[in-house]
Amino acid sequence: MALRDVSATVLRGYVATLEGECSPRYARQILTSLSNIFETAIDDKRLVRNPMRAKTVRWPKAPDEDRDAWPLATAQRVRDVINPRYRIAVVVALGCGLRQGELFGLSPRDIDFERGVIRVRRQVQLLPGRLYFALSKGGKTRIVDMPRSVAVELAAYFLDHPAVDVELPWGGPEPDRLRHTYASVLLEAGESIVTLARWLGHSSPTITLDHYAHFMPEAGGKGRAAIDALLGTVPEYVPEGLVPAQGGT
Repeated sequence: MALRDVSATVLRGYVATLEGECSPRYARQILTSLSNIFETAIDDKRLVRNPMRAKTVRWPKAPDEDRDAWPLATAQRVRDVINPRYRIAVVVALGCGLRQGELFGLSPRDIDFERGVIRVRRQVQLLPGRLYFALSKGGKTRIVDMPRSVAVELAAYFLDHPAVDVELPWGGPEPDRLRHTYASVLLEAGESIVTLARWLGHSSPTITLDHYAHFMPEAGGKGRAAIDALLGTVPEYVPEGLVPAQGGT
């Protein structure tokens, strides 16, 4: 079937088939790749609109689940013992929160050492045994802050391993645990959900909160401290046992 013949009706039937044959998460991966193909066709003036964006084409709902992260010590251990040729992948994933495919799609031209940022413009996907370039998840690009420690390692890496041109067709992975560790470290350091959502490339802070709220065991601590500062210390005459322990509700 030609792309121009794929209608919302056809896609609704295809979505129904996927829902009966695979998990919602895998179905959404397939539909994302298909949507990327339509977007590429639009860029090439072969299509006017993306039928995947029709209101009547309802994607399977993504399952709600917590992300699993490595302890920071584990991530650092992986960084230190991995083959030196691939150490940079661990450093950038852990230091900037890039997805696996985004790491593989990174180019020196995406690194702005002067501003201290990385422009995430593409990812590499493996579809039916073949590598493709694709836009990042959600079909978007984004800018991510680059810590100085990451910049230093990237600069050294480019000196030791000069970049080579790679040509792949544009077509169409889930975030790995290094990405989740990146998120958990920032949240535990007090970074805001809104800022983290922007750096991770999430379309809404709600998505970030749904995935990573369990990495915020001290959530509410700042609020309690602010109220304590407003109301003052607990009077000495309050009977013992009525004052909740630190961190209680």
